[in-house]
Parts: sequence; C-alpha cells; structure tokens
Amino acid sequence: MAEIDKSLPNVKQTVKIPSPQQQMEITAESQASGPSQPEVTQNQDGSAEITFEPGAMNQPGGQDHYTNLAELLPDQVLDPLGSQLWSNYEEYRQSRRQWADSYTKGLDLLGFQYKD
Repeated sequence: MAEIDKSLPNVKQTVKIPSPQQQMEITAESQASGPSQPEVTQNQDGSAEITFEPGAMNQPGGQDHYTNLAELLPDQVLDPLGSQLWSNYEEYRQSRRQWADSYTKGLDLLGFQYKD
C-alpha cells in the first residue's frame, strides 16, 4: 500500500517557548502599563454604559463584521503579512512540483489532452 505524507510542508512544526526570564519581563511590562480604569456612564433610564478602554479609538468603518481589514491596517503590518503569504505559497508550490510533474506525465501516458 502506498505511504502518504500528510504533513503540510510550509507549516512550522516547532513552537518557541519563552524562557522564565522573558516571561517575567513580559509580565512586568503588562503590569507596568496596566489596564486603565473603565469609564462608567449613567444613562437616563438608569442603565449604565461601561467602556473598558476609554482612550481606545474606534476605527472608521470598523463596526461592520465583514469589513476588509486590509483597508484599515497600515502598510507596516500588511507588507510583512503579504511577503510571508507569498513565500509560503511559493514553498508549497515547489513542494508539490514533483507531484504535478508525475500527474502531467500520467495524463500524457493515458492520452489526455490538456492545456497549461
């Protein structure tokens, strides 16, 4: 029976775990910045509106769940994501090249006509 490799070639198989010292630094930074006090606004009907991050700005057009995030994110965020996506695609395509060649040769042997 044929053996099938089911691992994805372009997925990282290792996980980096920060050292205890790095974990302590991260914890210290988060405690130093600390969460700001929530802002409580009383409404006329007796209810209250709580804002957990009063200083946070709402992105214009960010209320719709189906908003295109690429239009909201700056280029400093999008450029590395695009580069990584493209390199992962190229790696995957290269890893499948042998399979694609054998598939094409098999179709040739069977007499199928196809276009690239």
